[in-house]
Amino acid sequence: MVPVRGKKLRNTLSATLPNAVLQVLAQSSGEGLSGALLPSAGYRRWHRTLAWLDSAGLSLYFLEALTQRNLAASVPGAFLDGLEDRQRQNKERISRIGETFAILNHRFAQEGVEYTALKGFSLVPEYCREASLRSMSDLDYLVTASSLERAQRVLSEQGYVLKKQTGEEFAFWIPSPEPGRDTQLFSAATPFAIELHLSIWNSSFTEFHLDVPPMATNCVQIRRFNGDEYRALPDPEIFLLQVLHAFRHHMQGDLRPSWLLELAGFLRGREHDVPFWRRVGELVQFDFLLPEMIGFIARMANQIFEAPIPEPVVPWAEQVHPAAQFWIEQYARNWLIESVSYTRLSMFPPTKLLLFLKEIYVRDAPLQVKLKRRALYPWRGFRRATQSSKSSRQTTLRGASQQITWIASRLVYHATTTARYWCELPRWRSKTRTLLAVTSTAGSGRNINESTCLNGRFST
Repeated sequence: MVPVRGKKLRNTLSATLPNAVLQVLAQSSGEGLSGALLPSAGYRRWHRTLAWLDSAGLSLYFLEALTQRNLAASVPGAFLDGLEDRQRQNKERISRIGETFAILNHRFAQEGVEYTALKGFSLVPEYCREASLRSMSDLDYLVTASSLERAQRVLSEQGYVLKKQTGEEFAFWIPSPEPGRDTQLFSAATPFAIELHLSIWNSSFTEFHLDVPPMATNCVQIRRFNGDEYRALPDPEIFLLQVLHAFRHHMQGDLRPSWLLELAGFLRGREHDVPFWRRVGELVQFDFLLPEMIGFIARMANQIFEAPIPEPVVPWAEQVHPAAQFWIEQYARNWLIESVSYTRLSMFPPTKLLLFLKEIYVRDAPLQVKLKRRALYPWRGFRRATQSSKSSRQTTLRGASQQITWIASRLVYHATTTARYWCELPRWRSKTRTLLAVTSTAGSGRNINESTCLNGRFST
């Protein structure tokens, strides 16, 4: 097993409540835990942390941890009441989504749709003990191109209309107001989408092409939810899909900590399942980046939630780009805490330090430059927002004030995050030069111009 590194936090957020939450959730058992793990804080700070928990998808996981580990007395009563209210609402919401899930599965089978359920209920119980702990906003299905029209017809009869199409992904919903706050995601009244996928990897959402193994809808396992059967991917394919999902959202800057927590739990449960990892090894042969992705996400789960890295995964974890390993150890915790929607915890948030990873993994050099310019100097987005405001009929003083406040907050955000990037850049360049020099000198067998530079170049 790869040893857990970076135990001593080297960041300014070590005393924050979100960081304490991550530390509690990192413990696979309640042994040795005490209320001292959660710093003393008033309700106002805990209330802000509750907003972070909602955005991070961790509210109900944290409630379960507090209850199971006898830590409920360590948090304010009003905070605990807020978590319990979310739990009650989400149970009703998941029950409603489950009913729709059963109806769609039945109708797909009747119409001969070649489908496989993705994520969602198929993650229970291997990744999530029970479905009501998850914040679910959609149901995902992998369908064949020949079944797409029939699947769309089934959704249409249930009242769903096409909301948007991106590449090989089709999102449907029942028209209604979208939730304005993360807390509304727990309400049974909040709408949820149905997404049809023709592939498990939609290149339209990413900055790089990836060759993924074909996921045949006739190679499935039959699973049950609330007594009803449905079609799901085999366990190794589900794991690969979860890694792809986590890695893609990480590179987009919106990785939910809850997804990483679920993967950490799965790694603990399958640590010694040799046949399982043998099959995963067969799947990753389709693209040289697939083992790198698994190794990267395994290291992230190890760093944040102390998940074990199974022995068959160790070679992939060790082959992760040296600079990416340094990024995980140095920046991952801060970045994960502040990348979700939350009132900033530090004066100069680290969110744009993700650009360091894009230097490694985005294979197209001109695209790298474009992404960096767009992230550091997003003036076009501000122009669109201003034009949208002018074109609307919202001319009230309150509306104008809200628009000005929003623009001001975004200006402050981009100014501070960009300043953090430029301040960190010299250190990053110096460290990566050292790491690549050491790798080259050690003769590790990795070609600096190819394997350690996944995009064919690494600017220093």
